Amino acid sequence: MDQAQAEGWSLTRTLERLLSIEVTATDTRRLSGRFRFANLPTGATLSSRCSTRFGGSEWPRASRVTFAVLSG
Repeated sequence: MDQAQAEGWSLTRTLERLLSIEVTATDTRRLSGRFRFANLPTGATLSSRCSTRFGGSEWPRASRVTFAVLSG
């Protein structure tokens, strides 16, 4: 509200900004709830998974080969 006053925003612009903030917060809250409900494991990433599975050395080679094949 201070920014709106300082910059002389119209009532419509101010309400648009406030609604945008509220929608973003609602979406974030919903997504967070969905992740909690899904019980997905945390902390696992593709890079950590590949380094433990392939001993850390195969992943770079595998990605280069895949890229070369896909590039034609």
